Amino acid sequence: MAGEGGVGTKQYDGEFELHVKTKVNFGLYHELLETFRSFVNIAPLPKTKSETIQRSPVYSSGDSVVQRKDKFTIMYPSDGGKITVHRDQHLNFRQDIRTSIDYKDTHIIFASSEQSKNGPYLTAVLENDVVFSVAEIDGLSNVVLSCANGLIIEFRNNGTIVQKHDALLSSQMSDGTVKGNPLEELSRVIMQDGTVIRYLNNTLVEVLFSDGTTAMSSKEGWITTSNDGTRKMTNSAGESSDLVGIKYARETIIALNETIITREDMVIATQKKDGSLITEHADGTLLQTDVTAGVVMVEKEGMAKVIFKGDGKSVLLKLKDGSIVEKTESDHAKAKYKISDEYNTFEFETSLDGLSSFRVKSSPDQFVTYKFDWMNGTLETLDSSGTKFIVTSSGACSTVEESQVPLASAGDNVVRNKCPGFVRSLVDTPILPLDSSARNPPRLFIIDENGSGIQLLRDLDLVPYFKKQLHNPNCEILEEILEELCVTLIGKEYGQTEGSNDIVIYRQLTRHGEISANKRAQIKADIDAYSQVKAKMDFVPKPQNWQETGASLEATTAGFQEVAPIAFEDAENVEAVEVPPVRRPTALVLGQSRQKTIEELMKLYKIPKRGQMIQEGENKIKKEVHHLLKEERLTKKRQSNILDASH
Repeated sequence: MAGEGGVGTKQYDGEFELHVKTKVNFGLYHELLETFRSFVNIAPLPKTKSETIQRSPVYSSGDSVVQRKDKFTIMYPSDGGKITVHRDQHLNFRQDIRTSIDYKDTHIIFASSEQSKNGPYLTAVLENDVVFSVAEIDGLSNVVLSCANGLIIEFRNNGTIVQKHDALLSSQMSDGTVKGNPLEELSRVIMQDGTVIRYLNNTLVEVLFSDGTTAMSSKEGWITTSNDGTRKMTNSAGESSDLVGIKYARETIIALNETIITREDMVIATQKKDGSLITEHADGTLLQTDVTAGVVMVEKEGMAKVIFKGDGKSVLLKLKDGSIVEKTESDHAKAKYKISDEYNTFEFETSLDGLSSFRVKSSPDQFVTYKFDWMNGTLETLDSSGTKFIVTSSGACSTVEESQVPLASAGDNVVRNKCPGFVRSLVDTPILPLDSSARNPPRLFIIDENGSGIQLLRDLDLVPYFKKQLHNPNCEILEEILEELCVTLIGKEYGQTEGSNDIVIYRQLTRHGEISANKRAQIKADIDAYSQVKAKMDFVPKPQNWQETGASLEATTAGFQEVAPIAFEDAENVEAVEVPPVRRPTALVLGQSRQKTIEELMKLYKIPKRGQMIQEGENKIKKEVHHLLKEERLTKKRQSNILDASH
């Protein structure tokens, strides 16, 4: 299933507990490290800033129990999304509440100041791999946006914008220079008048002005270069002195009413008759100022294009993948942010007062909309079937049936095009779910007797994946007609940089024949039977000597698999099946006892038992002695050969 609960359910309430009964993580790890240091080499943990400080175990509860409980609610709108509210209780601390919205490849999570001990926050991971986050700290809003290519954008409260690249995600920095170059750019601050402040990795700071003037910091002070070639040094006391100037050329184009200045330091400044400026600096930064329209534009390869309008009250950013980020401010309201993709298939909007919405295009003229208020921790949204989903500031959830909103005909939007361009057509013509069965849909697999199998996917499931790969410059999409339409994707994962470990994509999708009505009925009966039995298992009472004996999890090389799943061949006889006294586990216990936890960690870190270690130590000594004796024999033999040769 897509989530907890049965197929078609609107709301599911559950509970999960986590129990830790002994020292785990760093605490027991350090203890094992000290105990077995002489027997086995264990990879050390990251060092602290001060090696002289004796760090105590991070987490130590002895054999007492530390418990964390999560009472959660999941709600399923008919449009295929999922709303989850978590209510975490840890020991005697106050309850922590957070709400999340999941729709295909978009994940949004938020909490208010009353719900979170860390203050109000909002984080949105959008389908174009953009991550937008905002948190309020000491009355100030910290707004940050990051992209898949490692670009990080910070919106500061004074209206300036900071752009930088995460060195871990980007093989090259923003100015395209090789790492280690003394003039490598670490970050840049863009001001509302177009001025750019570049912070370089050799502690130097360079300022680029829209008229072509540049200023570079040095140990002695600031060196300023003007368009007329003059250069001045200004020290910390504010005293200026002239330096040797640079060469420049001035050209006037009468037909265009332009004057072009080309400087020896690779700066080109163009001034038009109306006062507009176009300046290209040596690092590739392009600054354009339109005095008449009141627009300032800043461009740089590898960075987001920034456009200021209306004295900086409005700013628009264009990302590399074509996505648009807009920020608007007014005198009477807090700043608003809006993010949309190149094809306008989704739109995320939020303001610093908390009012937010997320819209996804479900048909050419219809959107799925989620409305919420992250500052108050509330949500209220209406799905296309007329059901209202509500989350209050206390974390309470409810569904209300309102007037039925007719669904658009899904059959009219289903793309059955079998000619090249199917993927593009599918993305451009999104599909509505057929009916309310889209709530918490099942996943269907066809398994052959030899163990091989396929997964059946709806066109609705493929849209976000195809949309992502259409933006991927390193992926080739091939479409061909065999017996049915076949789509093959070959390339690298989106967002990878040159020199990184390549993750190769090779995925083939073929159009499966339509499932017969009888087969559909059988699948539905199996799902209904499973839901009925699962409901009984969830609520069966515990006997006095009850222990968790449900389906266990067995470790495999691929993760975990369920052992002895329940299967029913005849759905009609489900009522006659005797339900065993088990229930779905609602608690995860780490370390049933101290000794068991030690054994599990020793197995995890491949630490041999003490007897085995002693034996391995003896074997190691024997090997070393054998090696020394062998070397001694070879040395004697070489000496003997030398004596024979001398005779």
